[in-house]
Amino acid sequence: LTWNLQGAGPGQSAQGLRIAGFEADFIAVQECDDCEGLLPAGHRLAGDGDAGVVLAYDAERWTLVADGVVQLGDDDDGWGPRVALWGRFVDGGGKPVVVYSTHWCVPVRSESDQCTTARQVSYARQMVAHSRLVAAGAAVVISGDLNVFEGFRRSPAVLHLTERSGFEMVAPESEAPTFAGNDFADRGRIDYVL
Repeated sequence: LTWNLQGAGPGQSAQGLRIAGFEADFIAVQECDDCEGLLPAGHRLAGDGDAGVVLAYDAERWTLVADGVVQLGDDDDGWGPRVALWGRFVDGGGKPVVVYSTHWCVPVRSESDQCTTARQVSYARQMVAHSRLVAAGAAVVISGDLNVFEGFRRSPAVLHLTERSGFEMVAPESEAPTFAGNDFADRGRIDYVL
């Protein structure tokens, strides 16, 4: 599951209360500070979170083996650092998986920002390169708010991950928007699990 909470904290968000109702193995959360109280019972955090990005896991099913942060960008869009938080997990049978929670820069906010579609493709490349270093026989899941406004699911960054790097999109047939639209961007799907 991936969900951008737009800065919500415990007790402050109906979205957070809905997250607690899911029985997801892994939950990638973006724009959430101190959101441990929003998680389902039995879930723990991988790492300490960074730049509002959190990765939680069902500790009854998975054991955290290693975790860390991949620095993707430094204030590329004026809203702070962009990161990918990752964790390597094994289940009770020793089956490994590496899961990422990420929040990418917004390329349509301002023409003066350094964030571009090309910058997002560089994020995708960094994540693929990093996954090759830490995966070693594990399945890899990339999840988060990718902010891919140029073409949404057909954006160059998503195409790099799916067509060039072999990731499969969860619910590829879904055109359901995850972004309602505002004064700088159209409504569309910007959040993904790959």
